[in-house]
Amino acid sequence: MAKPPLLSVPGRQLILASESRARRQMFDSACIAYEAISPRLDEEALRLAAQHEGLSPADTATMLAEAKALKISAKHPAGRAGTR
Repeated sequence: MAKPPLLSVPGRQLILASESRARRQMFDSACIAYEAISPRLDEEALRLAAQHEGLSPADTATMLAEAKALKISAKHPAGRAGTR
């Protein structure tokens, strides 16, 4: 049986801009209310571009997270998009 959320923001929807099962499990375990939406980005192309630009793995991860959040927030301006 699913636990009821302990954390939610009335009138706002927290959006997880990721398909990661591990991230969804972290939110579920912490009892945080959210909606998971796939940003449908070509992550491999973005990774290759980051590699070509010489970005570090940490900077690449940040760039991917920002790209996902920006794409989702453009379609869901009332939500709060987050990744990682």
